[in-house]
Amino acid sequence: MEVSSMLEACCAHSALVSGSYMFSMGGSDSNNQVTSSVERYDSVKDVRESMASMSVRRAGMSAFSSLLPIHRSMYLL
Repeated sequence: MEVSSMLEACCAHSALVSGSYMFSMGGSDSNNQVTSSVERYDSVKDVRESMASMSVRRAGMSAFSSLLPIHRSMYLL
C-alpha cells in the first residue's frame, strides 16, 4: 500500500501512533539541521498536516503516550 510522503523529509525523528494517526516529531532535515517540526498523518484519509512546532529542536529521542483517555498526552525523552 502506497501512502503520501512526509511534508518535510527527515531522519532521526520520533514517531508515535495514536488511533488512526501517526505523529512524526523533530529529527534532522536534508541540511542535517535539527528541527522542532511536528506532522500528523491520518491513515484513514492518507493526509499529512503540519502541527504546532515543539518549543525545542530535538532529534534521536523516544516518544510515548498516556493510555488514559482523560490524559491524552505525548511525551518525548
